[in-house]
Formats: sequence, structure tokens, C-alpha cells
Amino acid sequence: MQVAAALAGRLCKAVEAMALPHDGQEDQAVVTVSIGLAGLRASSDRAPADLMDGADRQLYVAKRTGRNRWVRADPVLSAAPSLDTARG
Repeated sequence: MQVAAALAGRLCKAVEAMALPHDGQEDQAVVTVSIGLAGLRASSDRAPADLMDGADRQLYVAKRTGRNRWVRADPVLSAAPSLDTARG
């Protein structure tokens, strides 16, 4: 999961650095990304849909907590995000 977190951070920075104008925004806003990360242990009996749901939940946590950031679920995909969040 550390590799995914590093990649997510680089992706956030790269998209922001492109300085693409955000259509319809008068305040010179640029396009950014929010990323939700989730993982399953190999021994987990969870379904692949649980992985997607976990990542989706974390995506919306990222958006609610400031956008242009990534948020990682804990390894067992509990409802609460881990403390591992970072701005792009």
C-alpha cells in the first residue's frame, strides 16, 4: 500500500502542476484529483466489490476534507479512514 500511496501523491501533484483551468470557475481554479485507496489482504474472504466500495468511500472522504489529496483505507476496509491522508 505504500507504493500506491506514493503513486497517488505523485499523481495529485502532476495533475495540479498541469494548471488546467477548471471550466466554469471564475476564481482561476485549476483541475485537481482526489484519490481513494483501499487494499485487501491475500487471506481476506472479502469480495472484489468490497475493495471497490472501500476505495470509493475513501475518495469521498478525500473530497470532503479538501480535495487534491489521497486518503487510504485501513487494511481491513473499516468505515473510518486511516490517518494516512496527504495533499497532492
